[in-house]
Amino acid sequence: MSLLEKLTKRAQKIFPRILLPESTDRRVIQAALSLSTQKIAKIVLLGNEDEVFSQLDQPEKSKKHNLEFIDPKDEKLRRDYAKTLLEIRKHKGLELNESLPTAEELAEIAQSAFKSAKALDIKPKIAMLSFSTNRNTKYPQVEKVRLATNICETKLPDVDIVGNIQLDAALEKKVLQIKNPEEFFEPPANVLIFPNLDAANIGYKLVQRFSGAKAIGPILQGIAKPVNDLSRGCSVDEIFNTVVITANQCK
Repeated sequence: MSLLEKLTKRAQKIFPRILLPESTDRRVIQAALSLSTQKIAKIVLLGNEDEVFSQLDQPEKSKKHNLEFIDPKDEKLRRDYAKTLLEIRKHKGLELNESLPTAEELAEIAQSAFKSAKALDIKPKIAMLSFSTNRNTKYPQVEKVRLATNICETKLPDVDIVGNIQLDAALEKKVLQIKNPEEFFEPPANVLIFPNLDAANIGYKLVQRFSGAKAIGPILQGIAKPVNDLSRGCSVDEIFNTVVITANQCK
């Protein structure tokens, strides 16, 4: 049984309540119907029920479902949500900070990824990626990754981690032996921590498009309750799989 199949069965046992926005998109509706039919989650669609089902053909409309709807045009509901949001945020200020994802922040990302991997029954082997595999390289970008690796090693004593390291060395033992023969880490890594969002987004899309790999997510971390994202170019299957992952994050 594949990992995704195992996660799907686990999701059916958890059966959480999950919201899908942009519900007039046919891909979202089709994924919602499939998820509801297979009883993977209690799906809530953000939208007006009549408007949503106007997008479907008659055979799809006739399918039995157990979907729930939240109509964003409901004025009473909007006022209630606005009041709740005000109560939560009134003591907090927001700042715009365009400075570089810091070593401490990068370490937090790695720690969250470590926990997420373990929650998905993956034994994490983490590679903190950089454009350099040599710890002696003196660049601020490399130093950030090196420091983040040290923080992770301190906070997660049992973590199997290497950094800073280039992608090829993180995946191929022979390459790592050439670039850093004193390193004890055994490739391949199965959790890759990119140094910034630009590199991560470009990297996963390259793999998806050139290898035909399935992309699930992005999976957001460090939030009180599971919140995950989808590319605008996603397929029905990718929506379905992301909901399965989200369901497994619910407690």
